[in-house]
Amino acid sequence: MFVNLHNHSSYSLFDGFQSIEEMVARAKALGQKALGLCDHGTTSGLYHFRKVCSENGIHPVMGVELYFTTYNIKDKQDIYHIGVWAQTTKGLHNLDKLTTLAHQNFYSKPRLTFEMIQQYNEGIVITSACCGGFLSHPDGFQWAQKFQSLLGDRFYIELFATDDEKVSEYNQLALSIAKSLDVKTILSVDAHYAEPSKREIHKKWKECGDDNYFSGSTYYLMSEDDAREYAVDSIGTEIVRDSIANTHELAMSCSVEIDTKTKHY
Repeated sequence: MFVNLHNHSSYSLFDGFQSIEEMVARAKALGQKALGLCDHGTTSGLYHFRKVCSENGIHPVMGVELYFTTYNIKDKQDIYHIGVWAQTTKGLHNLDKLTTLAHQNFYSKPRLTFEMIQQYNEGIVITSACCGGFLSHPDGFQWAQKFQSLLGDRFYIELFATDDEKVSEYNQLALSIAKSLDVKTILSVDAHYAEPSKREIHKKWKECGDDNYFSGSTYYLMSEDDAREYAVDSIGTEIVRDSIANTHELAMSCSVEIDTKTKHY
């Protein structure tokens, strides 16, 4: 069963154009039993997300898309996306810790180093994120090796369901690294709005922040059939099947309990 994991809500300012309620309603209408959230640089929406998911019988997968620096935390060019997911309650604490550290080292974006992830990796899953992720680094293969060595089966490589030619080309790079290292792949959409009809208004929203809009038209919260259709040409039927199954595997491996009955600051 396909799980939309890589989604940005309105907590991703000038980027995501879907409320958490819209996301959950869309997933529910599609008959999907789990849903992920990974806003850019913030965990601010996660408690709200978990609450709305629970009220609607949806299993919440709580994450954040942070920014990773490979050599120089003060170099604006050395910045790559990275998906970080809470697998356990301890993992959620580490998710918050990593987000805090990233903001303490803010330079253009909130930044993480590999050493920070080494220190606070218990209970988390790492995914390679989009074509802005570290696999696009000239030493992307070596970085994937490092994450695999650190995390083992808690490291996944993302492939994307898309009509964007640039992203389809990136799928080939990501898939070749995954095959070489025997790393599991998941199928992602990178949804920034709930339904296809919202593309134009999302474009206007994003242009309030910058004018670097996506060249594709598939950045919505997809059904499994749509995701399969948009992915099969660039990565093949068998890889699509396995990557869809792995979205469910990753989602179900994430089980976070939050104590709401006591005060903790």
